[in-house]
Amino acid sequence: NRMHINANYFISDLDMNNILIPNLNNITGEIEFNYTPYTLSYKGLELSVAGEIISTKDWNWTLGINLAKINSKLKADTEPDMIFTSGNARYLPKTGISPNSLYGYKFAGVNPENGSALWYMANEETTQDINKANQQIIGCTDPKVYGGINSALSWRNLSMDINFTYSF
Repeated sequence: NRMHINANYFISDLDMNNILIPNLNNITGEIEFNYTPYTLSYKGLELSVAGEIISTKDWNWTLGINLAKINSKLKADTEPDMIFTSGNARYLPKTGISPNSLYGYKFAGVNPENGSALWYMANEETTQDINKANQQIIGCTDPKVYGGINSALSWRNLSMDINFTYSF
């Protein structure tokens, strides 16, 4: 009874209705706020292991670790027709991919002849003129795996907890 192992697998839909979303107006360049209903599909797995290292009348020490993998995708029937902004990051939600997919100009390297930046255009050719480049999904901010390590030490009515989190 001193060790606990837990595994959870889940599939869920989350309706994002009546949530205020910042939207960059491509014509005026201003940020507008509006309500955009959409649905996210989540599935994931979480594993955790925890154990009591010490368990006496006065002393108790537990140690645990967990890791999780979650995939979220926008459902097909609810795709918002807008670019979300958060600080300098821009997101363009598309059906079947994570809503945390970054949207922008895809960097193609440096021109070895003059050192200028190269950007991809719609036809996968490169250009030095960013105005001719094609904006597209360029990455995702979702971690592959994340979790934590925790420890709790107590003596009578005094306790100390330490928690570490990680993500890859």
